[in-house]
Amino acid sequence: MGHEDFEGFALSIIPKDLFSKKDLIYLNLRSNRLQILPDEIWGLTNLKYLNLSSNQITNVSNQIEDLVNLTHLYLDTNKIEALQEEFGLLTNLQYLDIAHNPIYSLPDSIGNLTNLLFFYISNMKLQILTPQIGNLVNLEYLNFSNNDIKAMPTSFENLANLIEFRAYNNKLENVSEVLSGWRQIEEIYLQNNKIREINIPLEKLSKLRILNLENNLLNSITIEAGSSTLNSLNVRNNQLVEVPEVIGSLKSLELLDLRNNTLEILPDTIQELKNLKKLDLRWNKKLKLPSWISEFRNKGTIVYTDFEI
Repeated sequence: MGHEDFEGFALSIIPKDLFSKKDLIYLNLRSNRLQILPDEIWGLTNLKYLNLSSNQITNVSNQIEDLVNLTHLYLDTNKIEALQEEFGLLTNLQYLDIAHNPIYSLPDSIGNLTNLLFFYISNMKLQILTPQIGNLVNLEYLNFSNNDIKAMPTSFENLANLIEFRAYNNKLENVSEVLSGWRQIEEIYLQNNKIREINIPLEKLSKLRILNLENNLLNSITIEAGSSTLNSLNVRNNQLVEVPEVIGSLKSLELLDLRNNTLEILPDTIQELKNLKKLDLRWNKKLKLPSWISEFRNKGTIVYTDFEI
């Protein structure tokens, strides 16, 4: 009772008898051929789970506000061009996926979804993010990868419960001013942006395990050391001239990818990374390798260089 699954049925029209099932709480219409949503669907007010992903839907009526019990809403991979302000009335939502739609902006009312834990807005046409997203203080997973976003609002610092953050393939230039508020963050993916410098406040990001900054324009990286669980740091394909001495304090680090920068010397403190399993130094044309690299190899660390020493 209360459960209907029509995934992959090649439906172009939703069966009419479905709308009489007022006790329905789970409806899966994923991977069909739906283009238009009939008004009757908004009468299923007990729905908690609604999956409309991978269809050809172009518009979602403002009547969606009637589905006040929704906790999970999937609208990804459609042809939706705009979201109505009424989305902000779905205050019980915990999971919202609207990725892979040609949407240029989000309504400010999105900030009312304060119970949201998962928010996926990747592969859209976003250029600006509403500061109201900073109100989503319970958010744990945020993905706005593959857009044209140049800046994050400073209000994003309020996302203190973020665990995983993905914003790769954008045009971000500065992220440092929001990072310090992310006390629960474990994974950050910022590859393929336009970041020139970054301050990593590891004394505040004590749970951070993965930081990917490859393919940016980094010429400076500052690390505020602290008790760190960071085990993967990827800064390949940047413009770094040096690595900060404080990197030696990252005792949990297992992967350090420095390939294809403009490094000339390495800090001796890298020797202190006793748990390092992989160190990639390739394609740093002016880099002078220190003698202790051989000792690293002898201890089992895999070291990639442009030539043997």
